[in-house]
Amino acid sequence: MPVWVILMSLCITAIMLAMFIINFFWKISIHAAAIGGFTGGLFFVAYLLHINPVPFFLVALLVGAGVMAARLQLGVHTAAQVICGYLLGFFFMTFFPFLL
Repeated sequence: MPVWVILMSLCITAIMLAMFIINFFWKISIHAAAIGGFTGGLFFVAYLLHINPVPFFLVALLVGAGVMAARLQLGVHTAAQVICGYLLGFFFMTFFPFLL
């Protein structure tokens, strides 16, 4: 198994742990964190495999915008909760593997 698969699994666990702790104090969007983590994971894998991430990144951004808009339209989150969730997932999956 490639090391980057293990690193991504650890990052997913770290995102879930961070979300678990944050949701005790503030209702952050887990859906947005998941799509943010997916987008960050695409960047990480594209960097490791030397692939141009632009087409994949644009599709992931469109899907992410749809997920975040749906959460706002349903009225279950504020804009700050959705944006923070997306950024949390994105940064954990993009930069956290380099720290491990």
